[in-house]
Amino acid sequence: MTATEAVTRDKAKPAPKDAIALLKADHKAVSEMFAEYEKTRLGANVAAAGETLHAKTAQLRETRDEWVEGAQSIVRKNPLACAAAAFGRDVLIVRMSRSYR
Repeated sequence: MTATEAVTRDKAKPAPKDAIALLKADHKAVSEMFAEYEKTRLGANVAAAGETLHAKTAQLRETRDEWVEGAQSIVRKNPLACAAAAFGRDVLIVRMSRSYR
């Protein structure tokens, strides 16, 4: 083995370490980019879910208001019938609760 081959071989040995270090650095960079992508994607999904939740909440509030207005209208038109229905409902509840004792 000549001196030139020995020097070439010595220079070649650190290359695998450098290659491994480069691969590890690349892997770390890709992992960081993927983590950032996941955060971005998660953030977009959370924002979309928040918008959907807000829209559904507004829709439920409107439905609730319509039902309350409808119930108030019925009670105003037929107060005696509503009182009798409430009394009948309460009697049934009392009888059912006594039968379970």
